[in-house]
Amino acid sequence: MTVVASSIAATGTPSVGRLLTSWQPTTAVLGGCAMAAGLYALAIARRGRPWPARRIVAFVSGLAVVIVSLDSGVDVYSERLASLHMVQHLALTIVAAPLLALSAPLTLALGATCGTTRAKLVRIVGSAPVGAISRPLSSWLLFVGVILGWHLSPLYDLSLRHPLLHEVEHLVLLTTAVLFWAQVVGADPLPHRLGAVARLLYLLAMMPAMSVIGLWLVVSRTVRYSAYLTPTRTLGLSPLRDQHIAGVIMWGGDALLGAITLMIACGTLLHEERRAAARDAYGTRRVAPGVIGGAPR
Repeated sequence: MTVVASSIAATGTPSVGRLLTSWQPTTAVLGGCAMAAGLYALAIARRGRPWPARRIVAFVSGLAVVIVSLDSGVDVYSERLASLHMVQHLALTIVAAPLLALSAPLTLALGATCGTTRAKLVRIVGSAPVGAISRPLSSWLLFVGVILGWHLSPLYDLSLRHPLLHEVEHLVLLTTAVLFWAQVVGADPLPHRLGAVARLLYLLAMMPAMSVIGLWLVVSRTVRYSAYLTPTRTLGLSPLRDQHIAGVIMWGGDALLGAITLMIACGTLLHEERRAAARDAYGTRRVAPGVIGGAPR
């Protein structure tokens, strides 16, 4: 770590190439992702029926984003630049999390188990604690609470000074984000499912949280996270300017949520139009030839 830090201090502002080449693999991240991938592959093999390729692509892509976010130069520099730390958080919560939710791990697990094991899994899914946190309002409050609570409190600064707390931060952000997005993508059989309109409102209600953090960072005339003061200056950058960039990036996350909401809205409308057209076509086929208005010619 000392060698990496010295190298970073000597090279200044990170380029995209340096972010992608300054890897610092960790056992926790690689081991966790490898275990998740192994269990997912085992479940596919035991399922006995083909598993949709789009689910596999989503799962692999989600794990790849997690690894790049937590083991590449993005993580190395995130301890020195607030702007890159925000990029890391957005990658975990708005890119990796929906991809992992879209991979339908619960549906796969239910299909890959049988007998006593499946019965236990069903009981766990239907238990009161799981039911409580899987409710749409609970999932929303958990995610928003973690996002706001961590960024607007001393926890953020503390996580920069304590590596273990930093790892906990990433785990909590990713877990609550997956719960949040599971309500949106609807890939798993959750006890309480949202309708099409409710999903849009659910997403729209999340957007102000990103805006609050962005505004809080942009309008400030002082550095909010003191842990960045020295590390950012060693790169030849202004900590306050970097903080303002971090705020703009959080606003970018807000815009990304808006774009996702718009795409879901368009997809929902298109799906409803196709269903209406299918119903009309089915009704037309049921009308006997030579009959107009339900009466013979």
